[in-house]
Amino acid sequence: LGLTPLELAQYLGKQTSQRILFPHEDRRIPIIKPGARHYEFMSRAQFKHFFHVTYCAHLLFSDYLLMQSVLKECPWVLRKSFLGEENRQQGLQYKTELSEGRIADVAIQWIDADLGYGLFALHDIPANTYVGEFTGLVRRLSRRKPDQNPYCFHYPTRFWSWNYTVIDALAHGNETRFINHSDTPNLQPLCLC
Repeated sequence: LGLTPLELAQYLGKQTSQRILFPHEDRRIPIIKPGARHYEFMSRAQFKHFFHVTYCAHLLFSDYLLMQSVLKECPWVLRKSFLGEENRQQGLQYKTELSEGRIADVAIQWIDADLGYGLFALHDIPANTYVGEFTGLVRRLSRRKPDQNPYCFHYPTRFWSWNYTVIDALAHGNETRFINHSDTPNLQPLCLC
C-alpha cells in the first residue's frame, strides 16, 4: 500500500495547519435555511454547530488497520477486470479533485419537514462532471446486528461477508451527505479505484 504521509493523514482524519496541503480547509458552505430565499455561508465550525456533523473532506478511518483491511478487500472486479475499467479511469481522471476534497458549486437547501435538507446545484453541471466524494466514517457493519442509519452508504468490499463496510455520514461528512434519493436520479455514484 503506497500512501504518502498526506494521504495517510487524510484517511485517518488528522488535522494539519498547512493550508498549502489542504487548499479547501477554509471552505465556506452555502446553506439555504427554512424560510430563507438566499443562501448564507457557513464555516466548518458553524456547519458542525448547526447540523451536529463534523465536516470531513475525505473518508475517515478509525485506525490504520481498518484502512488496510478495507483497501485490501476492494473487489478484484473493480481493481483488475474489464468490468472495473470505467471506475479506474475515472479514479485517474478525478485524482486531483479527490485528493483536494473538492465539491462542485452546490448549496444545502431546506426542502420540507419530511425530507429535511437536500443538495442542489447552484448552476447547471455538465454531464460526467465530478460533484464530490461521499465522505464519512468508514466502519464495519454486522449482518447479524445491523446498526445502519439513513446516512450509510455501502462501501464495495468482498462479495459476501458477515461483516461489511459502510461510509457512515451521520456524524461525519460533507455536503454530499445531503444528496437525496430519487426515482429519476440525475447523479450516479461510482467507486473510484
